[in-house]
Amino acid sequence: MSVIFVSPKGKDSWSGALAKPEADGSDGPLASLAAARNAARESRRKNPGEAVEIQLREGMWRLEETLVLGPEDSGSREAPVTWRNSPGEKAVLSGARIVKGWKRLDYPVAGLSEAARQNVWVADLPDARDGKWVFSVLFDGEGMLRRARTGPFKAREDIQPEDSRTLHYQNQDVKRYSNLESAEVFLTPGWIFGVNFLPLESVDEERQIARTVLPASKNLTTPQHNWAGPDCCKYWVENVLEGLQCPGQWVLDTTEGRLYLWPRDNREPGEDIVAPVLTELIRVEGDFDSRNWARNIRFSGLTFTETDRMRWKPGRRSVQHDWEMYDEPNAAIRLRGAEYCVVENCRFVQAGSGGVRLDLHAEHNRILRNEIAEIGGTGICLMGYGPGRMDENRFNEVGGNHIHHSSVLWFLSSGIFIWQSGENHIHNNLVRHMPYNGITVSGVRIGVFRNPERTIHEGSRTIRWDEIGDAPLEMPYLVGFLHARRNIIEHNEVDRAMERLGDGNGIYLSGTGIGNIVRRNYIHDIRGEGTTAALRADDTQWFTRLYENVIWNSRGGGIITKQINDVENNIVVNCGKFGLLCCRTPHEGHYIGMYGSSLRRNILVQTDPEIEMPSPYGPIYNSYSDEMAADKLKQPIIDENLIWCVERPKLAEETLEKMRSLGQDSRSRAADPMFKNLSAGDFHLREDSPARAMGIQEIESWGLTGPVGPAE
Repeated sequence: MSVIFVSPKGKDSWSGALAKPEADGSDGPLASLAAARNAARESRRKNPGEAVEIQLREGMWRLEETLVLGPEDSGSREAPVTWRNSPGEKAVLSGARIVKGWKRLDYPVAGLSEAARQNVWVADLPDARDGKWVFSVLFDGEGMLRRARTGPFKAREDIQPEDSRTLHYQNQDVKRYSNLESAEVFLTPGWIFGVNFLPLESVDEERQIARTVLPASKNLTTPQHNWAGPDCCKYWVENVLEGLQCPGQWVLDTTEGRLYLWPRDNREPGEDIVAPVLTELIRVEGDFDSRNWARNIRFSGLTFTETDRMRWKPGRRSVQHDWEMYDEPNAAIRLRGAEYCVVENCRFVQAGSGGVRLDLHAEHNRILRNEIAEIGGTGICLMGYGPGRMDENRFNEVGGNHIHHSSVLWFLSSGIFIWQSGENHIHNNLVRHMPYNGITVSGVRIGVFRNPERTIHEGSRTIRWDEIGDAPLEMPYLVGFLHARRNIIEHNEVDRAMERLGDGNGIYLSGTGIGNIVRRNYIHDIRGEGTTAALRADDTQWFTRLYENVIWNSRGGGIITKQINDVENNIVVNCGKFGLLCCRTPHEGHYIGMYGSSLRRNILVQTDPEIEMPSPYGPIYNSYSDEMAADKLKQPIIDENLIWCVERPKLAEETLEKMRSLGQDSRSRAADPMFKNLSAGDFHLREDSPARAMGIQEIESWGLTGPVGPAE
């Protein structure tokens, strides 16, 4: 194996064959990653078939350009090309540049309060004025600094906006700011499961109307919903001098080319103040024209940090609910046209965008044992081609990752997001403290196919219409074009998701295609105000198996399923609105039925006396019309379930009587399942449990099966 060393103290004129410089300065490690890449190419040229390892010594690399690795940088399965830290040393890749030239502000600035003026420092950034260095995130030695903002506010509820660029505001909430050209609105646009960052175009103070440069996901109204999180129904105006009010805040004035900072602890800013120049640090990219893919490149033990936040562009191509952008460079590492590549034991921390993306053609890649924390966007994203015949994002493995306290800017981002990507193995990941969903598997819903002009931000711009041809725009005829199929989502632990937004879940599936399996996951303490369910198979979700999952303490429901799916042998304990929910949505027509769905051999228990057991408990919960409940109950097969209410046993019996009167649950029972230690979260069954006699299989193990995060 050939080893190439690279160090911040090295020189690109050296060979890279030595870990430390020679005493006489004649040779030593290389300095730049680009030089190390070139040296690895030369080594492979001279010694074909030999493994190459690029070792990064202790220190930080501040990248001004994305490092691009192509087919010529590939290894083989027996002899990969590996980029890693030197053993025992911390190698950090940053996408930020040091901000220099700070001066204490000693003159008045329009919009800036007198209190701020006495504490603010300013740096001249001509590149920001010229549009060459515009950023949305700023860091100091302690982490991400907060961009100055005004708010929170609520939009007017008595006026319906005429389009998705018009905000009708109240009172004097929005103003014609002194640096209006730099301002952005951060808001929840007419729904409670998404957020937008929209640059302001104009403000009419007399009419109380603000216009945004780009269209929002929906009209700019105040969302109305029972399941709204603490950040729903609000908006802020960011990056305005009027909002610079306390330490740790900053504003970038792109018109004047100046950066204003009120430092933490009022200390003088130094070289720890850095601003991003990149959202993407490394891209592994194949040649799509020749279909020559980049292969067998590995990354291990590296730290990625200080990237910029993703910003929308005109004509953006997004996927369901604007949760992610299609084929965009918004992650620290991006595999695009890559096979058999590995990202393992790395850390992605304090960054404005995502951690890892697998775009378009990505097969047999492995994302293992990484930590992803305090980043602005999606932790790990697998994003295939839009609906059509190109089904080439598959057979990937995502395992052992620890994703926590993430999506701190784009609240709508998931810990793990799989879109139009199938036959992947997602296992043993710990996802916790998320503002929205923990794990999302998604595609394109039927309604988007039927109305592509109006639903421009639901994936319609990703549809490959020339490949779909004259196929009827309904199930089952579209099933082959929905590629997020036959994924196995197992032995993951998701807790404390849904901390900020609304109408979301611990694990969520919608529009994926058929054959997904969700089993033996542990979803617990999903206590956010906006939680809908712990586990949800939503619209256009067909032939999915949800079994042997353990759900404990969900403020919303336990499990929701809307179409023909199997919900079997799950344990659902202490869920606020319902245990199991089964419904159909009118807007998707008669193809949405529950006919033949199986909701059997589940255990549903309520121990909290403050939470009523829903009636029905209920495998059926009609969220649209109570008059349709009896009709809906004829559709699925609901039986052999065991339900129990610890504080009110009679309620469980009454619930079963209600279900039997509607033609279901003839062999279900109301009885204590006799868990070994319910209060401690041990859901193994005692030998005398009535569940055993009913044919309910004990779940031997659920949740994590091994360590998560980087191996030290």
